[in-house]
Amino acid sequence: MKNRAQARSIKRYISGLLRETPMLAPVIEEETAESIRLRNRICIEIHTASYRSTRGYTIVAALLDEVAIWESDGTSAGPDVEVINAIKPGMATIPGAMLLCASSPHARRGAYRQHFGQNDDPVLVWQATTRAMNPRVPQAFMDAHMARDPARAQAEYGAQFRTDVETFISREVVDAAIVPGRHELPRIAGVKYVGFVDPSGGSSDSMTLAIAHVEGDAAGSRRAVVELSARFGPRAGIMTSLTRWPARS
Repeated sequence: MKNRAQARSIKRYISGLLRETPMLAPVIEEETAESIRLRNRICIEIHTASYRSTRGYTIVAALLDEVAIWESDGTSAGPDVEVINAIKPGMATIPGAMLLCASSPHARRGAYRQHFGQNDDPVLVWQATTRAMNPRVPQAFMDAHMARDPARAQAEYGAQFRTDVETFISREVVDAAIVPGRHELPRIAGVKYVGFVDPSGGSSDSMTLAIAHVEGDAAGSRRAVVELSARFGPRAGIMTSLTRWPARS
């Protein structure tokens, strides 16, 4: 969770579910402000989203709530990446340990692109509207929010990614320019290369660097080839990819 107030709210849901289920209520051994201890030696705890406080546990199952909109925790990669990396070692000794990530959609980044709709993928990603997941939410409530702010309501209740918070170039354009599986091209003798950089400028944006050249064909057309692009900063980690863009005439 983002903060302790939200964490307490989640704990109340879990406590209510256990106590109102006749089969589960007798399993509760002890309940404190931050944990629920069961008689089968399982302890349910609620933590804020920090890669520091989630280390050192043996974990049977973990639920990361609203993971798409977590704030940075002062890490080089995104906060979700660092927290997941901190949790996974605690699952290594538990066969069948389960990691669940739930969130309202935000920008199209991260695990969604890698795993959604992939056959035989070990990571299951599903996308469903609020009413599909919770039919008790009135349709009139959703319609009112849709009329007031369509972009926000589509993400909050329609499970659609927000296009108004995406980068300058859309994800579809970038994907069309990338050669799959190729991360960089070797240097070619006699070719003039150009390097360019876009610093963050002191904000929370990532810094980017690329190396490219222009090539032509027999028909006289030209295109720009990006041999290597790197992105690094407070929310990026490091990424390299090969892209091909039409050259300006």
